[in-house]
Amino acid sequence: LPLPLISLRVDYGERIALLGYNGVGKSTLLRTLTGEIEPLSGSVSIGRALRIGNLMQEHESLPRDKTPRDHIAAITHLERFAAGSRVISYGLTIHQVDSPISQLNPGARARLLLATFSIRNVNVLILDEPTNHLDEEAVRELISSLDTYSGTVIVVSHSRDFLNALRLTRTYHLSQQGLQEVESVESFVEELEEVVEEVVHTSFGDG
Repeated sequence: LPLPLISLRVDYGERIALLGYNGVGKSTLLRTLTGEIEPLSGSVSIGRALRIGNLMQEHESLPRDKTPRDHIAAITHLERFAAGSRVISYGLTIHQVDSPISQLNPGARARLLLATFSIRNVNVLILDEPTNHLDEEAVRELISSLDTYSGTVIVVSHSRDFLNALRLTRTYHLSQQGLQEVESVESFVEELEEVVEEVVHTSFGDG
């Protein structure tokens, strides 16, 4: 079968959602866009000034045996006091700053990651199904932080509430036919519900 045509340009400051059925390749598309894997055909051009932060990928790779203070100090070369102060400014308590990352709840780990992204001047944030990996507190913290985030956001999620809270600028549907822009998350859901209703009606009719 021929590969579907995918053409997409993302400009700075946009908030883009990629929607589609499970297994259609949304995560693969994200990894291709960020240069993690090579496209099977065509090309991907990434701006030289882009600094990409993949929230879920880096959430899994946090050094669980280190404290947030030591982790920030190691990646920034800040003194330990300054590193701890920077993390505290993102909502961690003094106790959490000096506790092993393994003992932090998902909300605190999310705040730690957002602090590291700020220090690294990350201007493109990749969110791959964050509501599957973070608890409700962490998701609320993420939404709150994104309210003031001025960089680019590219998100894959099945959560309508989460997507609607992000103030998306564009929404795309990825399918076996390629990538198609849709009006909104709600319009995609309505179309999906119509397809499900038609399939159910056909199944009962055939019976």
